[in-house]
Amino acid sequence: MDGYALTHRIRVRFAETDAQGIAHHASFLVWLEEARVAYLAAFAGGYQAIRDGGIEALTTGVHLEYERAAVFDDVLTIGVRCAEIRGARFRFEYLVETDASPELINDLNALSAKWRGKAPERGFTMSLSRDVDGSNPEFRLCVALDEDGKPGGFLRIVPVYGGEPGYTLDLMRRDPDTPNGMTEFLLTRTIMQLDELGYRRLSMNFAVWGRLFYEDLHYTVLQRLCKQLLELVNPFYQIKSLKMFNQRFYPEWVPRVIVYDDVRALPRVGLLYGGVEGFLSTSGGPERSES
Repeated sequence: MDGYALTHRIRVRFAETDAQGIAHHASFLVWLEEARVAYLAAFAGGYQAIRDGGIEALTTGVHLEYERAAVFDDVLTIGVRCAEIRGARFRFEYLVETDASPELINDLNALSAKWRGKAPERGFTMSLSRDVDGSNPEFRLCVALDEDGKPGGFLRIVPVYGGEPGYTLDLMRRDPDTPNGMTEFLLTRTIMQLDELGYRRLSMNFAVWGRLFYEDLHYTVLQRLCKQLLELVNPFYQIKSLKMFNQRFYPEWVPRVIVYDDVRALPRVGLLYGGVEGFLSTSGGPERSES
């Protein structure tokens, strides 16, 4: 079915029919609800994930026009799409950082400061994690602007080179006063934009030690000890939250590898790695380069 993001098939069951084998008209409402839940599972991580994020996907009205009856054992195809999103309205803008106006740059940095508040930034810190200054033509800004042209959230992505070029997330910010779903909106529109430009790779960076939060794996004694330690520090570093957030987008998980030349260097390497990931505040280490 063209024009629909998802098609859902159901088979008319005997219990849904009358003595003549014709499906009761109320069954159509059940089938539509089944298709709606399947749509949310395919594109929003599932109904329960939406509720866990503080959003209720409520049915506020239904309109049906019956063209013909459905009978026992018929296979029906239901097309589902999002026709309109109402409420707070934001438009998506994708631009080179050097093309951003001074006013927009100031607004984005003010939004970053509001998002961070007074708490130290840990866990969701990305690669460069410095303010927007409009100086690098390779950086891209992905901004949600309200009806007055003010940003409600933004992403900054930086290029990834190699055999399969693409981009990686650097900054991920939203106004705490904007509705839930702002970050998901930005990521989804950014993925769509990159796809239109021919890029197939967007790195959401990391969920360091995230595999230790799976419940259905068999862990070694050492891994169980690490898991218990991570459970203790998770409220401070958002490790599990980041893992769960990334999982909504069905990513391809790729292991991260650290290469070192001397086991005696491991303590220093560990400290530097913690600083790069945003888990530790280090000083005197190498500066991050734009190259």
